[in-house]
Amino acid sequence: MLEERLKTLFGVKKQITIGNYSSPATHTVRTDATMTEVSKKMEENKIRHLPVFDNDNLVGIISVNTVKLLSGLDQNAQITAQEAMTKNPYVVAFNTPLHTVLAHMMEKKISSALVKNEDGSYNIFTTFDGLQVLFDVTTN
Repeated sequence: MLEERLKTLFGVKKQITIGNYSSPATHTVRTDATMTEVSKKMEENKIRHLPVFDNDNLVGIISVNTVKLLSGLDQNAQITAQEAMTKNPYVVAFNTPLHTVLAHMMEKKISSALVKNEDGSYNIFTTFDGLQVLFDVTTN
């Protein structure tokens, strides 16, 4: 397992949880948001993933790659987040071991995981965050 390899290679003594490396998902969109709105929110906030909510329910996630792909379509402004999102995003608890999440992301070739906090709010963990973990472990 990844956790064991990290311990062996870099002397990691404690179990690393996903919550330690995730960031609050402070920016979200509604299902009825247009791709124009989604793109603008991503650009303004310099983010690459947006959780999609239907009222208070998490229903999907949309990535910058999807936005870029759809940007060339004539009907782009009329496409909604609900139509473009990835449904049923990967969601894990805050205390899930990091290696469990990394293994799933690698196996399924996904670029993000949503991390549910005890209070019901969400954090996000992306492949960039995975690189941050690797950097931190290799430079300490």
